[in-house]
Amino acid sequence: MGITQLEDQQLAGIVMWIPGGFVYVAAAAIAFLKWLGETEHHTRQPGLRRSAVLPALVASLTPLMLGGCGNSDPPPGTGFGDPAHGRAAILAFGCGSCHTIPGVLNARGLVGPPLDHFANRVYIAGMLRNNPENMVIWLRYPQTIVPGNAMPNMGLTERDARDIAAYLFTLD
Repeated sequence: MGITQLEDQQLAGIVMWIPGGFVYVAAAAIAFLKWLGETEHHTRQPGLRRSAVLPALVASLTPLMLGGCGNSDPPPGTGFGDPAHGRAAILAFGCGSCHTIPGVLNARGLVGPPLDHFANRVYIAGMLRNNPENMVIWLRYPQTIVPGNAMPNMGLTERDARDIAAYLFTLD
C-alpha cells in the first residue's frame, strides 16, 4: 500500500483503539441515562433515597480515563531484545565515549545526551516517539533521521540495535 512499517503499526493501533473505545463510551452512556432517569424519578417523589447509579457511572468511566495512562511499549526482556547483550554491545561499540549510560563501565561521555531515565523520555532526537522500534531505527540510521547530527552510523546489526534498545528501556 506504499506505507512504512511504522505507519502500518500506527494505523493498526488506531483501528483497534477506536472500536475498543466505543465499548466504554456505550457503558458510560447507559449508566448516565440510568442516572438521569433515577434523578427524574426522585424529583417527582421527594423523600426517596438516591440509588448507586452515580458511583456506577464513575466506575464505568474510570477505565476510559485510565486507558491513556502508562507505557504501551513492550517491557524489556519480553522478546524485543536481550538487555544483558545490549549492555555488552554498548560497551563493545564504545557508546560510553559520547554518552553517560548508567550500568555501563566508564560510560561518562559528554558529547551526546546522558541516557539515564531513557525509558521515561517522550522523544528520541526530538523527532521520533520514544519506543523500542523507533530506537532501533535511530541506532541503525541516525543520519537518515536527522542529517548532520553528531550521532554516527555505527553499522549496528538489527539484533545489536534491538538488544541495545532493550537495555536502554530498562533505564527508568
